[in-house]
Amino acid sequence: IENYIGADIVEDLIQQNQKNYADSKRQFLPLDIIQDKLPEADLILVRDCWVHLSNELIIKSLQNIKRSKIRYLLTTTFPDEKFNFDIQTGSWRPLNLGKKPFHFPPPLALIQEKSTESGGQYFDKSLALWRVTDL
Repeated sequence: IENYIGADIVEDLIQQNQKNYADSKRQFLPLDIIQDKLPEADLILVRDCWVHLSNELIIKSLQNIKRSKIRYLLTTTFPDEKFNFDIQTGSWRPLNLGKKPFHFPPPLALIQEKSTESGGQYFDKSLALWRVTDL
């Protein structure tokens, strides 16, 4: 890794990470994935974020990523889920980004986390990789 930028909307978390882990190649910034200008990067990791956002805010954050100079998206998806339902932001639900309303193409790579959360109910929880231009 040449440079790493960690970002979150939780200011205390950013300050803690900056204090504990920042160096010449790692920095931590307060950023809102939905509306802030995102730094140029080869890859953005959006892990366990969209599962807490409404479909509308996921689409807005995806549009923001597409406006950026980010080449790849690595994000949480649940490929065994049959459909997606909407939530109020702050709640939680599993998302299959290949299903509507997102309709992502098959990922370039899929890393199954083999999650044991909720008694293994979400064993299909995975990180999937896409080229941003393909979305």
